[in-house]
This record gives sequence, C-alpha cells and structure tokens, in this order.
Amino acid sequence: MAESMVGLKRSHRCTEVTSAQIGEKVTVMGWVQKSRNKGGIIFVDLRDRSGILQIIFEENDCGTENFEKAEKLRSEFVIAVEGRVEARSGAVNENLATGAIEVRAESLRILAESETPPFPIEEKSKTKEDLRLEYRFLDLRRPDIQRNLMLRSRVATLTRAFLADEGFLEIETPTLIKSTPEGARDYLVPSRVHPGSFYALPQSPQLFKQLLMVSGYDRYFQLARCYRDEDLRADRQPEFTQIDMELSFVDVDDVLDVNERLLKKLFKEVCNYDLQLPIQRMTWREAMDRFGSDKPDLRFGMELKNVSEVVKDCEFVVFKSALENGGSVRGINAEGQGHMPRKKIDALVEYAKGFGAKGLAYIAINEDGTYKSSFAKFMKDEEMAALGKEVGADIPFCIYEKTAFVEGVGEKLHFIEETFEAYLLLVKPKKGVSTKKAFTTLDLSKVIHQDCRAMKKGIEEKDYQTVIDNLQNTLELPSIKMVPQIKEIKKEMKKLGFDGALMSGSGSCVFGITRDQEILNKGYEFFRKRYFFVRKSKILNKEENL
Repeated sequence: MAESMVGLKRSHRCTEVTSAQIGEKVTVMGWVQKSRNKGGIIFVDLRDRSGILQIIFEENDCGTENFEKAEKLRSEFVIAVEGRVEARSGAVNENLATGAIEVRAESLRILAESETPPFPIEEKSKTKEDLRLEYRFLDLRRPDIQRNLMLRSRVATLTRAFLADEGFLEIETPTLIKSTPEGARDYLVPSRVHPGSFYALPQSPQLFKQLLMVSGYDRYFQLARCYRDEDLRADRQPEFTQIDMELSFVDVDDVLDVNERLLKKLFKEVCNYDLQLPIQRMTWREAMDRFGSDKPDLRFGMELKNVSEVVKDCEFVVFKSALENGGSVRGINAEGQGHMPRKKIDALVEYAKGFGAKGLAYIAINEDGTYKSSFAKFMKDEEMAALGKEVGADIPFCIYEKTAFVEGVGEKLHFIEETFEAYLLLVKPKKGVSTKKAFTTLDLSKVIHQDCRAMKKGIEEKDYQTVIDNLQNTLELPSIKMVPQIKEIKKEMKKLGFDGALMSGSGSCVFGITRDQEILNKGYEFFRKRYFFVRKSKILNKEENL
C-alpha cells in the first residue's frame, strides 16, 4: 500500500551523500535495487539516477513498525528513507561511489510497491530487445541507459552555451511543412482543415535556415528533430536529432573552425580528452582514392594502394585489360590475414563480384615467410616485388626468398649470395603483434640498434658466432609487453640448447637458431603441442630445396 511523501523533502540524491555528511541526517528517495534480510538487520541498496547507496535497517534505530515495513521491501519498490550517515562497519565496496558509507535508517515510507519485474534492472542487460521495448519504462531505469541520456543532455547544454557565446541564435523552425523531397521519402501527416492534403515532417531545416540568413539573422542554430522515411539501419534512423547551424558572411574555414572548437569543448568537458586542433582533414577525392569511401574510418588502416603504374607492363591479362579500359588496379594490405583459408578467400571473391568486380587477385605471406598467390605465375619476381613494395614494405623480401641485407623501409634489398648453414625452429603464440602498436610504445631515444653490417659480414664470412652475437630486434621489448609468451618461448629455447633465440619480423613469431639437428628436433617436439604455430626450417636461398 502506497504512502504519501507529504512532509518529506529529499535532501540528497544517492551519490550526493559522501563521507563529508557522516553524522548528519539525510532524506533519500529512490528504487530498491535489492534487499538482504540477515535476521536482525536488513540491508537495502537504494538506487536513483545518480547511483546506489546502502541503507541499514535495525529495529532499535527505526522502530518496530518501520522494521516490519523494511522486511516487505522487494526489487523496484519506491521508498523514502530518513536516516543518519555513518562509515561502513564492514569492508569498503570499491565498486560503488558510496562504498565507504551507509545510511542508518530512522524512518521508512513505501511510496509505491512493485510486482517482480520481467527482467533485472541492471547494466549490460542480456534481455531480448522486444521484451525491453515492451517494458521501456523499466528498461530506462537501467544505469547504463540513464547515463546515455544524461550524457546527451550534457552535450546539448554545452552546445547551447558554446554557440550562444559564438553569437548564434537558437531559433525553432516549423515541423509541419510542405513536402520538399530530398534523397529520402517524407513522413506525411493528413490535414484536418484541408481534407485530402498532407503536411510533411522535415528531413532537415535546410530551407528555413537559409530564409533566416536572407532575413539577416546572421548565425542560427537548432537541436533539430529530423525525419526520413528510410529503412532502419545502424547509421540511418527514421527519427533523429542533429546540431543544425547556418552562418552568413563566412567561408568554409570559418565554418570548420567553429565546429572544431565546439568538438574540442565537448570532448574536454564530457570525456576529459584534449582534442588537438586542427582536426585532420582530407578532400573527398583523397578519401575515395585512399579508402573508397567518403566516410573513412582511419582507425583500421586498410588503405587502397594504386598499383597501376607498377603493373602496367606485366603480362597478367586481368591487370592489363583493366588498365586498357581506362580503369585502375588497387591493392589492400590486410595485415595479419596471411593464414586466411582458401574457402574464405573464395567467399571474398564472390562478395566482390556482388559489387560488379570481375574477381580478386591475392598474394598471402605465410607465417614462415613463404607466399601463395593467385597470379604470381603470370609475373616476374621483380614485378611481384615492386607490387609488394606498394602495399607492404617487407613483402619484397618474402617474394625473392633469398638471404638479403635490407635498407630503407624494407624495399631496398642487397642479396647475399654466400650460403649460411643453420637450422631454425619457428614458434608462434596465437596472439599476434601489431607493428604499428609496437612502434607507438617505443622510446626511440633509448633504442640501441644492432650492428647490422656486422651481421652481414658474419653471414658472408660464414662466422656463425658473429651472427649469434648480433641477434637483435628493436621491437622485441615492446612486443613482449603485449605478448609475454615471446619471452617465455625464448627462455625455453635457450634451455633446450639453441645458440640464439629472437622474435622474428613476423608478429609474435620467435625463432631459435642451431646447427645441431638433434636440438632442432628436440625443440620441435617440446613446442609443437604447446603453441599455435611450430615449424622446422633452414636458412636457404630460393634455388635450394629442404
């Protein structure tokens, strides 16, 4: 039975109660998250939009009547509690903002009772969407949903304040308008006054804000509600809100400047992130050339590389015909996908054909440095190497399959013709290493570079010990931080008798080097059931066979 809150006034939201209020009397109101009856004491987690606060009911403090009411509390009951703030007698709950305090209840009013909710009111709900939407008023109580709406409100408030300081006027434009179809269909509303006629809901305030500029209002903005009768997609909503603005007597840089500074303020105030200005810009043409999209996501790389000039003289008919017909040949470096099975590659080919492509040509670099390709037989090694250079600097080395001294970014190869006898054991954990991420954690001022020329000389003079002494990979230490197994593999290889062990240039793969075939085989048996990829190999030139 619901009680009245007449005579009570909330003093604090749940998380507004802090250690500073210890000893003070407070009045809090909200929903019961959960209740735990321990016999002579009842613990209640009280929830409001700010968070959770623990309430303690003991009969000596709150009286028999209030204690009996507390025994009836269930999830989602709405209650009002008067009590005193005190430090927790038990362990501090680090997961709660109020985890160091609790309120000892002196009075309780049940403002509204509740049936058992159809799903838990909790974050990251696994409840089916249909059920959540059916009980949307309950779904909206979930803390993560509430945070989203409060974030939206804060962004709106900050936006209004910023644009007002920039001389903008907030003006509301009509929402019942004449149909002015753009790229999408309008939502239509029948007119009662004019039977057979219809209003349209605006796709944007475009025409109205241009009228405002003609009328001399100079700078306008609106948090505008827009409607477009389109199929529902993740990036296309039939009803949405946009920060809409219009400026007079400006150029494109003025418009970009206002928006960049607005974003900087929002990121700082909302996320405590200092956005660096100016924000990176690119032309539409650059975006299409590099990513094939006018809304590229720069986080993932995967840029299109124009290799038309590189393959223009090759004999591969697919490339030749494309160029002869005025087209181009583009490549993508799908880093880390060299192990992709043929079935998946074939599926990608069919996917590309669905967009009008004739097919896909591919070259895949394997974990051991060998490669497979759908078109290599139609091209010379030099052409394949040049093609590889355009999409990935270390690919030419894999193409030639020869011992080489490498300079630049991996594109300059100086072949070493002298043979060098040694066995290699390759061991790779399942988790790989992003070269880009490894570089970002590298302190270049503290890097001690290996003597590459000493290594080259050791190979040419067949000085095995010099080669062992000069094993080094600058990216190994930052890679170990991301994949600690690299260090473990190296340690085990040394124990097994390998003369040297080092992370290779292929992600997290580690190689052990020895001239003792027995040690090689012993290492293979030790590692093959423990790690994702284990292979025995030998240093060789392309003409040699294992």
